[in-house]
Amino acid sequence: MTRWIDDAAVRHAQETVDPGALLAAGVPHAMSPDGRYVVLVRDHAAWHIEGEGWRDSNSPPEAGAEGRPVLNFSELPVGDDAGLWFKTLLPASVAQLEFAAVDAEHCLLGTASGTHPLSYRRFGEVMLHVATGNAQSEADLERAFERVGDPPGDEGAFGRALGAVLLLLAVLLVLPPVLAHVAGAWVGVGAAALAAPAWLRLGPKPMPGFLAGLLAVSGMVAILAMLAALLVRAIAG
Repeated sequence: MTRWIDDAAVRHAQETVDPGALLAAGVPHAMSPDGRYVVLVRDHAAWHIEGEGWRDSNSPPEAGAEGRPVLNFSELPVGDDAGLWFKTLLPASVAQLEFAAVDAEHCLLGTASGTHPLSYRRFGEVMLHVATGNAQSEADLERAFERVGDPPGDEGAFGRALGAVLLLLAVLLVLPPVLAHVAGAWVGVGAAALAAPAWLRLGPKPMPGFLAGLLAVSGMVAILAMLAALLVRAIAG
């Protein structure tokens, strides 16, 4: 039996704080008491691209076709907050996913390997990690699912990791111009040329995760722009 409920019905269930439609559709889910947040599993039409990975469409599989379970997150817009909806394919290792409401702020995702607490207010952070927009291999899906649950015991780890990455980028962008001013233009060019491989080696990897990809690409663009500016200045004498 295909587990499916369309987006409009999900949003109506949230707006009316009535999970009846979700229950009737047989869709595993958890909803916050105020209806603002809901996380659910639906069976989406999905296909595998050789050499790339899995993709899915925002629709149920056609009659007779086999889909894949997809974890969907919905947050209603409130005030200036536009809300969000995103999804991630579940890895094949997660044969069954169950939900349990804990309180107004949290729910539990249950798998064969144990339970994973999830804070509703982390939806935006989870989206940055799992919603890549690209085809994903099973290994990618495994890594993405590991980022869904709350970090164990250290809620500040994400902020510290992001701060360390931004500090690294700041050093790589500031040091070459300073060296160019103090030691000469071509020394600055050399330092800028070394900044690019240093960012590739020490900075975030472009996959998986939207935020990691955004930081990796924008950081490299900024470093290359700095290198070009220093090179033009050195050539001009």
